[in-house]
Amino acid sequence: VQCIRLYFSVFLFITATAYGDTWNTFRGNPQLTGVAAIALPDNLHLLWTYTAQDAIESTAAIHENTVYVGSLDSQLYALDLITGSLKWQYQGDGEIKSSPTVDDSTVYFGDEHGTFHAVDRQTGQPRWTFAAEAGITSSANRAQGHLYFGSYDQHLYCLNAATGAQTWKIATDGYIHSTPVLYEKNVAVA
Repeated sequence: VQCIRLYFSVFLFITATAYGDTWNTFRGNPQLTGVAAIALPDNLHLLWTYTAQDAIESTAAIHENTVYVGSLDSQLYALDLITGSLKWQYQGDGEIKSSPTVDDSTVYFGDEHGTFHAVDRQTGQPRWTFAAEAGITSSANRAQGHLYFGSYDQHLYCLNAATGAQTWKIATDGYIHSTPVLYEKNVAVA
């Protein structure tokens, strides 16, 4: 059996992140605007590549000089933003397609097994896990101490970010693949 390898590449335009900016969730902020506050240079140059053991289908999150990205090999990787070297890796329960969300202490993500993980940002050690009833490809959104994500079990979840305790869940008419958007006191999914 031949292993599929994907080269995860970071280009020059994210080096501005090393100087204080973050991109700590899918599309950059709870409103999912996807707008960066930096201008891209005219010419981009490859800084480094990293080879995971399987394909990467999620986007990366960046926080304090560390790139966090999940892979279909069930690993969450923490890579040095400047050098691309591996800081740590964490074994999930299934393929990781959801993009990680990062705060000052924790990385959050779901996997295809239906486990939602909270991992220490510095060490890669587990803080807590939460079991949904089906796979999680939805990236989490975080605001005011809560995490919001959907699952293929047709529910939108809200968890306490510190403990992983379920605050509420809402049944929907279909599985949730998208990232919930947060605006003021509203949560929306499609």
